Amino acid sequence: MSDSPRKMPRQARARETVDAILTATAHILKASGPQEATTNRIAQRAGVSIGSLYQYFPNKRAVIATLRERQSEAYDRSVRAQIEGGVRGSLREAVRKTIKEVVAMHRADGALHNALAEGHRALDAQAEAQFRKVMRTYLESNASELRPMDAELVSFIAIRAMEALIHGTALDAPEMFEYPGFADEVAELLVRYVEK
Repeated sequence: MSDSPRKMPRQARARETVDAILTATAHILKASGPQEATTNRIAQRAGVSIGSLYQYFPNKRAVIATLRERQSEAYDRSVRAQIEGGVRGSLREAVRKTIKEVVAMHRADGALHNALAEGHRALDAQAEAQFRKVMRTYLESNASELRPMDAELVSFIAIRAMEALIHGTALDAPEMFEYPGFADEVAELLVRYVEK
């Protein structure tokens, strides 16, 4: 069984149908969890026939995979913009702004994030490679101000540490995001890792 959509909508009405299906899926996932997100419940909640759902998605896994992909793309765009924008500023400020953005996205819809994260990594390989490249470039460009290091290895460890810490908090202890200094402390952890 494929987790890919059957076809991509081209016309506005078809895109609206797919959006309604994905919105309904998100609602069910947040309210009841993945086990309750059956194709019948999704179609009913979206206000479309089951045939319309199957026109675009072969099964519920494909619907959830598409929703996960959309969420991941929005997350990646937002974080990438923060990282790339921060390359020109101080490391501490760039990292702090990036961490705050990541935390805000996890806090905005924690229930959906947790439902979509079951069994999946928060960062996909392409996004992680992009983040590592930007960080490696920063580390290499500012080597004289930082401790001696292998920029490729350090960027890998730093990105993985950030992902694990924030993603793990979202899954296991989301209340910690409410601490006003959470993002600053995570940023401090990463900055001190690379400082002289």
